[in-house]
Amino acid sequence: MFCCESLSLRTHWVLVVMDQFTRRIIGFGIHRGIVDGPALCQMFQQAIRRHALPKYLSTDHDPLYRFHQWQANLRVLGVMEVKTVPMCPCRIRSLND
Repeated sequence: MFCCESLSLRTHWVLVVMDQFTRRIIGFGIHRGIVDGPALCQMFQQAIRRHALPKYLSTDHDPLYRFHQWQANLRVLGVMEVKTVPMCPCRIRSLND
């Protein structure tokens, strides 16, 4: 998920669902404004609506992914959530640090 600004300076959040093995983009979910739990679920449904459900979904440790409706939707859909490793990739220190 990432944030971008439009020409009219409105904030849009984009959720990208991508097959990590083939690097093929499955779909996008777009939401204008602040993203909360229900908006995240709606973005995910928008991203996968024309494709088969993924077996695994990689997410980070953002509190947004702990929302009870998000967890329930993944459980009902049979999608297993895989958390990324915190602080990875780490910043490589230069000799000047």
